Amino acid sequence: MCDRERRRVAVIGAGASGLTSIKACLEEDLDPVCYEQCEDIGGLWTFTEEPKPYQGGAVYDCLVTNTSKEMTCFSDYPFPKHFPMYLTHRLVKQYLDEYAKRFGLLQHISFNTKVLEVEPAQDYNSTGSWTVTVQNGQGEVTTDTFDDIILASGFFWKAWYPDIPGKKEFTGRIMHAKHYRRPEEFRDKTVLVVGNSNSAGDIAVDVSRVAEKTFLSIGNGTWIMNKVNQGQPADFQLRRFLSKMPSWLTKRIAKIIAQSHLDHTAFGLQPEVLDEGPLALTSAVMFCDELPLSLATGKVAVKPHLIRLEGNKAMFEDGTCVDRIDVVIFATGYNHSYSFVDKVSVALKNFDLYKLVFPTDLPHPSLAVVGCVTTAGPVFPVVELQARWATRVMAGRCVLPSAEVMKRDVQVMQKKYVKTDRSSPKMKKVNNLVLRDDIAELLGVGTCFWRQIWTDPVLAFKCYFGPCFPYQHRLCGPHTWEGARDAIFSAWENTYFSLRSGLKSPNQERKYQKETFIFLLLLVAIIMLAWFVNMVEKEQFP
Repeated sequence: MCDRERRRVAVIGAGASGLTSIKACLEEDLDPVCYEQCEDIGGLWTFTEEPKPYQGGAVYDCLVTNTSKEMTCFSDYPFPKHFPMYLTHRLVKQYLDEYAKRFGLLQHISFNTKVLEVEPAQDYNSTGSWTVTVQNGQGEVTTDTFDDIILASGFFWKAWYPDIPGKKEFTGRIMHAKHYRRPEEFRDKTVLVVGNSNSAGDIAVDVSRVAEKTFLSIGNGTWIMNKVNQGQPADFQLRRFLSKMPSWLTKRIAKIIAQSHLDHTAFGLQPEVLDEGPLALTSAVMFCDELPLSLATGKVAVKPHLIRLEGNKAMFEDGTCVDRIDVVIFATGYNHSYSFVDKVSVALKNFDLYKLVFPTDLPHPSLAVVGCVTTAGPVFPVVELQARWATRVMAGRCVLPSAEVMKRDVQVMQKKYVKTDRSSPKMKKVNNLVLRDDIAELLGVGTCFWRQIWTDPVLAFKCYFGPCFPYQHRLCGPHTWEGARDAIFSAWENTYFSLRSGLKSPNQERKYQKETFIFLLLLVAIIMLAWFVNMVEKEQFP
């Protein structure tokens, strides 16, 4: 450790992950210095008409979040009550601006500063310190020493294009989704969108409003999910008791939900294989309420794997061919890239990270990754927990297990990762709630149903059987928030507030509680019936 009273931490990136990392540093009495290569905070949530130099992922103008506001927020800072259930990118950016001002984060950020290199300091073996070389907007290069590093620049950095034969000879235009902003430039053109996740569906629908023809190549297929199901945000199904159920059961439930509003086979969307595990982790999932109508009206046509481009033609796995294509938009994701630090850790380069945070091959826990995760569910609560845990480890208040234990944990977790499509990059999903609960337990902010049931039974019911609102991670442990319990109890009301113009919202929570109670009774009855049948088969009963 450097000879200072407070440990200095370099936070790289001032997007959502970087902002919550700065805040976590301040909570642990660390001294953060954040380097942001752009002139504003927000990362990919900062809308620009054109990609800026060195910019990674970017939002398009029609983007709306796939997760609801009460599930998406940070654990001690709810979205404003008057904000709608789902948020435009502009509202998310406004929220991040207000978050940064509320907690005094801006003063710790060095804008227009690009990180050139991160390498171990001369005394790294004994201290774990790092040297960081940066370049400011005037081209001046400086080097500084830090006790710890938090990489918070995220996944969405280097656009990934699949290797399609004939791509270089294609006579039309080829672009990545990161360059897409609005549909006007595609008016009266024939457009092929390649991808089977959220951005692919959004862009295909948006383009189809003005294009002559729009095709969507979905690879192995995808499950289309509505953002609102039976009047509730779809992510309200992220409940702790469901995560404890057998994977075969949750998989079937998810399939029933997906099929209830759209026959995926009839629409040509059915994934080829329904693997083991929860549906959301084993096949691509697309939250796009408008796509089914676009398919039904012929505005968008579904195609399987794109296997070849030839001139201005596109050929697909089923033998079909589309002529006179003007534009191909690859919504195929990103490769994670930490070019300025990859060489210091093989584990980091291969993404062998304990709880997706700490490289397993470094002798000191002084380098952490925050936000390099894809998950079916809200990301902000995940990255916040990663930041809180990482900074607490750096402050010496949490201790990591041995390298052998961490490596075994990584191997177990990697078996649960699932590549969503064979035409996608090496980006894999992890179970949202399982990862959150794992880190929360290590941090000491996990919820315990059996402990809560004696002290606050109503709260226990809400935490275990209700939606897993981020506020649950401020109820106990370090850095609690006195408003956490009230936020949990008011989350349903806040969700519907904007729909009622200030009038009292309908009691959706009471309806949900009745449905949950009935579901639990049916589940118990099914388990008892299965047990009874098993006993009869074993001739335990006459």
